Amino acid sequence: MKKKLELKIVKRILLIGFTVVCLCIIVCAATKLDLFAYIGIGLAVVTLIFWVIFGRCPACGKFLRRSSSKICRFCGQQISWK
Repeated sequence: MKKKLELKIVKRILLIGFTVVCLCIIVCAATKLDLFAYIGIGLAVVTLIFWVIFGRCPACGKFLRRSSSKICRFCGQQISWK
């Protein structure tokens, strides 16, 4: 059986990923190097795929959509982000 990541870890990874994406965009704008834009876009895609794979309800396994949900809209289970 697949081991699931805790949602607090998933949320942290998402925040780190999108922070790095923002930094890449800032560096790209400051230096005019397209390489940072490509890195930022690639990292954004990877982070979104990560969220689709691991951003699931621990009880029913359905995709949560938002990282601020306190209750699963499918099964009604309380979701702990802490």
